[in-house]
Amino acid sequence: MEATDTRPGEASGEAHGASPGWAAAATLWGTTLAIFWPALRWLVAVTLDQQQLVQAFVVFGVAGLLLASEGGGLRPVWRLGPAVTWRLLVAYALVALAMWLKWPVLVLVALCAAIGAAARFVFGERARHASRWVVPALGLYLFLVVAMPFFDWPLRILSGRFGAWLLDAAGRQVQLFVVLRPDPSLMLVMDGRVFEVAAECNGFGLLGSTSLLALLLAGASREAWWRRVGKGCVSVALGFAANVLRIFVICLCSGWAGQRHYHLMHEVVGTACVIAALGAVWWLWRGSGRDHGERSQPTR
Repeated sequence: MEATDTRPGEASGEAHGASPGWAAAATLWGTTLAIFWPALRWLVAVTLDQQQLVQAFVVFGVAGLLLASEGGGLRPVWRLGPAVTWRLLVAYALVALAMWLKWPVLVLVALCAAIGAAARFVFGERARHASRWVVPALGLYLFLVVAMPFFDWPLRILSGRFGAWLLDAAGRQVQLFVVLRPDPSLMLVMDGRVFEVAAECNGFGLLGSTSLLALLLAGASREAWWRRVGKGCVSVALGFAANVLRIFVICLCSGWAGQRHYHLMHEVVGTACVIAALGAVWWLWRGSGRDHGERSQPTR
């Protein structure tokens, strides 16, 4: 009799206790979403408008899910705590500072803090290690979104020059010059055929994808910091080299493909170079580095 009377009371108390908790969480995250909705909407619009950013975001998402699923994956706990609270306070403070100083870029920094808080809320303590490499990678992606217009022309010049140097080494007659019409365009002439090194050929997507993948893998790695820095530099170099190789192969194959199949050849070569670069970066970190990391761990 006494046990039967106690259980409904406890269950009722738990039910009444859980409802305010969920209501408070829903209010908190609804407010957070409302604060960051303009920044999220702008970020989605800019990403979808640029194929190179879509490529980098897909790489970031897929690699993040693969790394998070290792070791049993992450299970949701849906828990508010001090770690979530102080991250949200930092995010709100950064938004207020951005409005006061009129620095919109601080809103993106605040967005990283808010997403880190959301990860801790959903996955709890198990998200602590994952957030150490996912949140910085997200910050790098936001930097790429902002910096893309500034890197476009310098990357085009570098890619065009290195591509022309490879073609010249292969025995082709190459010229590289700039045409104003009225916006500047970088033109590459090889054996009488004219190619434009357009914005899509600047390699920003490849550099962004390999950099994001390298940062994610560096966070999940247990190697010494100097090895991570070295492999990160090699990963960026692989992305740049893959883009130069793409320009080189496309120019060489243009005569064989002809005007009719040029666009198909262009897409096939571009996709193959992207896959090769990402595969090389993954092998660099997870293939050659894993054995070293296991050997470096002390045996007990």
